[in-house]
Amino acid sequence: MNYEESIKYLRDNSHSAYEIYKATGLSEAGLRRVLKGEITNPQRKTKELLIQYTQNIIDSQSDANFITDEFEEAIRYLKRKSHSAYEIHKATGLNESSLRKLLKGKIKPQRKTKEVLIDYVNQLVTPRE
Repeated sequence: MNYEESIKYLRDNSHSAYEIYKATGLSEAGLRRVLKGEITNPQRKTKELLIQYTQNIIDSQSDANFITDEFEEAIRYLKRKSHSAYEIHKATGLNESSLRKLLKGKIKPQRKTKEVLIDYVNQLVTPRE
């Protein structure tokens, strides 16, 4: 990814100067001017930080999509094998009531819950030595 692509991505996805400043430490006022197109050729360090910031966002979104896909597969497995919320709760420590709602599709879990359930299913399907 180059600088121009990163600026286009940040503009197209409505990233604010404030949130970029919080993550990079760059001047918020300067970032505002860069995003508005008032500064077209910032310092090399600014360009590098903006490219890195943008790449981190894209990478984290890819990771989130992978986690979501793996989680959905884990939920399908648990439903297919008729695992109850109680059984999952006992094995993972996750809240039983929330698990019931989750298995019925009534709530969307946080990332940590997804990771715990993915690990649980992986333990179920991986042969023990």
